[in-house]
Amino acid sequence: MESVYKNPNVLACCVRGEAADREEALKTLQSELDKCEKSLIQYLQGKRMALPRFYFIPNEDLLEILGTSDP
Repeated sequence: MESVYKNPNVLACCVRGEAADREEALKTLQSELDKCEKSLIQYLQGKRMALPRFYFIPNEDLLEILGTSDP
């Protein structure tokens, strides 16, 4: 982050020079984030199948309900 702060140019910071591998790291992080999101959606679908009333609740609200001890 320090190098990004010193050089706010996106191309120079992420693609060129000493940070050439940063682009690949960002792509890897994006693919890992996509995997996590896919797994989370599958988990929520499982909960929706167990309790059909959850079908009408958005993902964010369902996560909040499932994450609290006092729904």
